[in-house]
Amino acid sequence: MKKIITYSILIIGALTNNLVSFSQSPKLDSLWNEFNKTYNDTSRCNIYLEIGDFYEYHNPDSAIWYYKKCLQLAETKKLKKKQSISLRYIGIIYSTRGDHENAIDYFNKSLNISNKILDKREISRCYNSLGICYKDIGKYNKAIDCFLNAIFYFNELGEKHAISACYNNIGIVYLDQGNFDLAIEHFLKALKVQEELGEKILMSQTYLNIGLLHKNQGNLDKAIDYYLKTLQISEEIGEKRQMAISYINVSSM
Repeated sequence: MKKIITYSILIIGALTNNLVSFSQSPKLDSLWNEFNKTYNDTSRCNIYLEIGDFYEYHNPDSAIWYYKKCLQLAETKKLKKKQSISLRYIGIIYSTRGDHENAIDYFNKSLNISNKILDKREISRCYNSLGICYKDIGKYNKAIDCFLNAIFYFNELGEKHAISACYNNIGIVYLDQGNFDLAIEHFLKALKVQEELGEKILMSQTYLNIGLLHKNQGNLDKAIDYYLKTLQISEEIGEKRQMAISYINVSSM
């Protein structure tokens, strides 16, 4: 499963049309067929989560409704892991809406359950999600603490992609604070992991971020060096948008 970011009465008509089209989705039909064939509580929780995922970007209110259906079933049947996951998923919807107070509340509830059942994967994801929320509301120290806790658990799980993302997130926090030295330090940590993984798209983006930081500090030679690294990788993998950005940055120096 995934994840590792209000409708008014005036649009009821449009929303109803969307729901009709979704009900005709082969994927959604398949999920409901599967749901109706099984009486296994864990399987039904998983299907509720998948249906919520289906609605997440088109209709977040419906996504929350199905995540809460999963939560209700999980609480009734004492399925702690599914409780934790559904709480975190609900938190993600609130976070993407900018409702950080509710998001943090749900993430903490999820984290509390995950700690009790010692589910390291859920613990790490909750910390990362909390870190993003705290960053968005300017609670930078809490954000960094959460990202570092996430890295600790991701490291135990060997999830290097997630470790790279957390280092990148810490770099962004320091960047928001204007602490360029620590921002670059953590972008470089993210880059080291990306290089180990051979993730060239992520590498090109990180090179670009580091180049922009050097430009803001007046280190133009270093900035150009990183822009050219971005350009080289972008050409290798045919990433045209990144190539265009790199050309613009180099020509502006």
